[in-house]
Amino acid sequence: MTDNTLAILDATERTDLANCEEVIDKGLRTFVEVGTALLTIRDRRLYRAQHGTFEDYCQGRWGMARQTTNRLIAAAGVVTNLRMEESPQMEPIGSILPATESQARPLTQLPPEAQSVVWQRAVETAPEGKVTAAHVQAAVNEYKNPVLQDKARAVQAMGATVFSHDSLDYYTPQWVIDAAREVMGGIDLDPASCEAANTWIMANRYYTIDQDGLSLPWYGRVWLNPPYSFTNGKSNQDAWSYRLATEYRSGAVSEGLLLVKAALGYKWFEGLWDNWPVCFVRERLSFVMPNGNDDGQSKQGTAIFYMGTNLQGFVSAFAKFGRIITPEGQHRG
Repeated sequence: MTDNTLAILDATERTDLANCEEVIDKGLRTFVEVGTALLTIRDRRLYRAQHGTFEDYCQGRWGMARQTTNRLIAAAGVVTNLRMEESPQMEPIGSILPATESQARPLTQLPPEAQSVVWQRAVETAPEGKVTAAHVQAAVNEYKNPVLQDKARAVQAMGATVFSHDSLDYYTPQWVIDAAREVMGGIDLDPASCEAANTWIMANRYYTIDQDGLSLPWYGRVWLNPPYSFTNGKSNQDAWSYRLATEYRSGAVSEGLLLVKAALGYKWFEGLWDNWPVCFVRERLSFVMPNGNDDGQSKQGTAIFYMGTNLQGFVSAFAKFGRIITPEGQHRG
């Protein structure tokens, strides 16, 4: 059933739509850029000013059938996942990524945590180093072999980042929480937490993974260490940080502190850096395990963003742990 009720886009949405369409219009430059642009248009419903549905938009604007659109979005998600989820237990993938949508397509049949394992195997075993779509499909089929499945599970267990929301065995260290409480005076809500973690976060309210914090109300002083995994090929850090910024701008959230990995060069991270003061933590964090040990060291750098009016308090609490940079202090080329 088609919804023929059209809407008026605001200035930001019109700009974002134009940027996405420019990517698509440039001769479909790469399938990753196109798939990502289509995903943005779909998820933010940027098509709604002239089209009732995303499917109508793709067909009317680009002559794309639903199957083609879905393939591009899914393939782009695979490449994004390969870039973000490379395991330290494997040889570096580096610049060897799917070069075409057809190469990435077989990997869409797999869960995100298995895609890097199977792609690495396809690269390593490709005849004369030439990776073809058929060879990737063969690697996917081989993954169904119990022996390779065991290897994939072992790699996932060893290489899972301590930032992953799938691993609730690692929690934010106490000093970070203490500094957060110093800045905000308390924590009203932790929307991505669990019962064990809240014993020292001590938020007045927290949401668990089963409750789906993205779908529930946010308010007051928020502490957020979002899932570092992917959902349908999209970074959860992107989705959760966008929600926090949106709720702060709306006034529902009065203050917010956000802990994410330092992901320079990623659009979602650059958007945060352009708008909010940040502490780039000087050393890799050692996350806390349930037994109290703090040997769950992160494999990546950490950034802590502040949304609120107490900038001096943020600087005072966090400057001892890393470099503070404000949007006003950046030098833009």
